[in-house]
Amino acid sequence: MSAGLFVFLVILVIFIIIILRSFRTIHEKEVMVIQRFGKYHTTLTPGFHFIVPFIDRPKKNFERYFEIDAHGNINLISRRSEIISTQSQVLDFPKTHCISLDNALLKIDAIVSYRTVNPKQMVYSVTNLPFLISKLLQAQMRNVAGSLEIDRMIEESSGLNIIGSLLDQEVSRWGVKIDFVKVQAVEPGTPEMARDLAMKKDAELKNKQVLIDAKAHKKEVSTRSEGVRDAMVRTAEGQVAEMVAQARGQAQSIVNQATAEAKAIGHLGRAMASGTDAEGADVAAYYLRTNTS
Repeated sequence: MSAGLFVFLVILVIFIIIILRSFRTIHEKEVMVIQRFGKYHTTLTPGFHFIVPFIDRPKKNFERYFEIDAHGNINLISRRSEIISTQSQVLDFPKTHCISLDNALLKIDAIVSYRTVNPKQMVYSVTNLPFLISKLLQAQMRNVAGSLEIDRMIEESSGLNIIGSLLDQEVSRWGVKIDFVKVQAVEPGTPEMARDLAMKKDAELKNKQVLIDAKAHKKEVSTRSEGVRDAMVRTAEGQVAEMVAQARGQAQSIVNQATAEAKAIGHLGRAMASGTDAEGADVAAYYLRTNTS
């Protein structure tokens, strides 16, 4: 093979490689920012595209930051890519040391989810976006933690939820959207503080138990008193009902006796008026027997 033919084949291979590299396939939820002569030209969306060799160049995006993996190890992530993802990405940064309103040292473990909504604005506004987000997150957590007491943050971390909206306001000018910031844990900064908080928590639990026992005893005494009172009321009501029943019985007996006497007198009168003297005497005697017996 002559030298000229070899050079021609080498040039042909290089030309084919350049042409093939000019065809770009962009996947779903990905974009590529293209520069022409060093200036922004266009943004390639998902699909098949062709860029002009030596004239059009992708704008590379650089990222370098620390992240915690699934095993709790801190790893340095470093990458440079021509592809910009528009998917939501979750970053788990190392714990941040903060000082609370009552001057207590604590550690806050949080994760942040973000996505790129304007790739052109993002790629020309910031370099190393995850690292910048981590620093802003630390600053916002320290600002918010400085306005709250450590007891409130440890017992209920919802007071730190405002960090997400504050961070979103900061990064929105870079074409980035913060989906959420989730505080996973708030821990005391030193073992001594953890021990003091545990003792304080134990004392609060004991005080609550004392209050609960006192309320239960008060309720028991009140219930017992109400039971005695109700029993006395029922006894009194029974006695009154019995007296009323006796009085009614006696009254009814008197009424019945008076009615019987009236009927007997009526019979006596009629007998005396219609019969003989002997018969009247017998009726009178019967009347006297029945009323004296």
